[in-house]
Amino acid sequence: MENCGAIHFCSTQSDDFFLQCPVTSGVNVFRSSPFHQVMACIPESRVSIATLTGNLLFAAPGITDRTLSSARRVDIYNAESSTSLGSLDIPTSEGGITHLYATAQRLVVFTTCEVFCFDPINRLHDVKPTCVKWKETNVFAVCPQFVALPGLQPHGAEGYYLCHVLCLPTLETHLVLPTKHTKPLAALSLSADGAKVATVSSGGTVVRVWSTSDGTLLHVLRRGMWRVQVNSLTFGGDKGTVLALHSDHGTIHVFDVSTAAVTSSGTEVPEQRAKYTWEVRNVTYAQLSWDAVGDVLRVATPDGWMRYYEASTQKLCGEAKFIK
Repeated sequence: MENCGAIHFCSTQSDDFFLQCPVTSGVNVFRSSPFHQVMACIPESRVSIATLTGNLLFAAPGITDRTLSSARRVDIYNAESSTSLGSLDIPTSEGGITHLYATAQRLVVFTTCEVFCFDPINRLHDVKPTCVKWKETNVFAVCPQFVALPGLQPHGAEGYYLCHVLCLPTLETHLVLPTKHTKPLAALSLSADGAKVATVSSGGTVVRVWSTSDGTLLHVLRRGMWRVQVNSLTFGGDKGTVLALHSDHGTIHVFDVSTAAVTSSGTEVPEQRAKYTWEVRNVTYAQLSWDAVGDVLRVATPDGWMRYYEASTQKLCGEAKFIK
């Protein structure tokens, strides 16, 4: 559902998070604790935001000075005081910024043809970023240690699609996974500690979880038998003990990935079913994120609702309206 693709969580492994969502006149930005709007009608449909110690980082024309600034510029903005904290020009050779990711240590910037990493983040204007070429796709994952990117063509005699895991901040290749998916990758997710990467193809029937240390297949997760479009895939908990998936069938699947299956040498990893499954009524698109512990799942939908579910009971434990 591309027209709703701008719904996006920032600081998803935290109880304090930002949410960007599309509206007719642009993009609105909301913050939790308590849930409230901090910016309204940013005049750009392809804005990307990230958080930095309570501040917002924007990549969009005309955020700080309301003039047509470069699509290759990151604007740093204090959302609560509505003041600009400066900007950062990205030395991309062509195209504009599509996505941002920030941690306490570094800033990762995706453009239409490159990925940049600025490290350390407290010296953004003094450091020369590392850079790697890539072809723009909305399928990627980032954690403090790694970036995961999809291969765009089938590889080898088996025709498996690859997942490239790159180290941060160097952006050097750490691991190349032959994912065993024979259709293009539709979603990737990295655990907060960087120990696991999850892959799912455009078929949407099976999710595989891999170790980023040596590429070992840890879990084969059976979502279902029918083809679906996966909208969101996200680990929860500091060590990625749970994995949540939402598809265009309107269902949420939560898998327990805390303990890898024990298999003998040469034995296939057995398939594992979801521990919890429930339906969000009349919703075919949603973005998911977990609270800091991995107990409560946040579900943001284009109808303007943020819903909080206790995963163990699948019960709605709170909600907030972010589009009036």
